[in-house]
Amino acid sequence: MTNFLKVDAWKVFIILFMPFLITSIGQFDHTMTLILSILTYTVYIGWYLLIGTALNDELTNEAYRSNVFFKINCFYLLGYLAVSTVLGEDWKSFEATEYVAVLSVYNIVAFIHIIYFTTSSFLRLLDEKKVQLSNKKIAYLHFLIPFIGVWFITTTLKKLD
Repeated sequence: MTNFLKVDAWKVFIILFMPFLITSIGQFDHTMTLILSILTYTVYIGWYLLIGTALNDELTNEAYRSNVFFKINCFYLLGYLAVSTVLGEDWKSFEATEYVAVLSVYNIVAFIHIIYFTTSSFLRLLDEKKVQLSNKKIAYLHFLIPFIGVWFITTTLKKLD
């Protein structure tokens, strides 16, 4: 199993929580706040990218799915969040507001797909390894709220060895 999937839950929690904490409680100038916000987005989207790819790579050939669309959505979401953070309110003043609306709607679709791909790879891997979960539907919630879910996800992944 990939080393990334064996990391302790508390380490992953700190990696996910610290950028958010620093950004939210710190008193920084505008430029530093933008940089920290983009760093926070990068950590979160990067976590989904790493864990989704690692889980999918652990699957057998029968259950493996192409992760190209998943990776495109991760990079799109990161780019969208970075650009909208830098532009701020100027984002809404573009002449082509219908294009901005389409990009914003696709932002939601990309996020849902990222959660779906990661969770379904997780559940497929558990099925392959014959690990039983009490409630598989709640796994989606764990990936949707990583602060809480990281404890469940990493504990379950350690059972796979």
